Amino acid sequence: MKAVVRNFFIAKGEIDDENKLDTAAYDICDGTDIGTKEKGIYVIRTVYRTDGNDYLFFKNGADFEILDFKDLQLLTNKTFDLYKGQTAEEIYNQLECLLKWYKETYLFKIKNKKKV
Repeated sequence: MKAVVRNFFIAKGEIDDENKLDTAAYDICDGTDIGTKEKGIYVIRTVYRTDGNDYLFFKNGADFEILDFKDLQLLTNKTFDLYKGQTAEEIYNQLECLLKWYKETYLFKIKNKKKV
């Protein structure tokens, strides 16, 4: 999965094969590394670069989808789809973590870009 994330950022032009920039991917709720769980939502980002964007990596076994933070309705729908059949508590926990990241990361960046 780490190679998939790196290739995604290369395709986006945020890193290239020549530089030493790395990527990070960790669970939105508990911070564990990608690949430690069968299913999860992970924040992915470049490291050592402050102007990069954060994205969400929805992982379900070997299947995955990478989305940006822009469309909250899409993100919540994907969360419901990913955790379909789980307990209400698990779904709530994932949504709560998603909304926290959305507010603290995406909305914070948008708000601060307008000031610049």
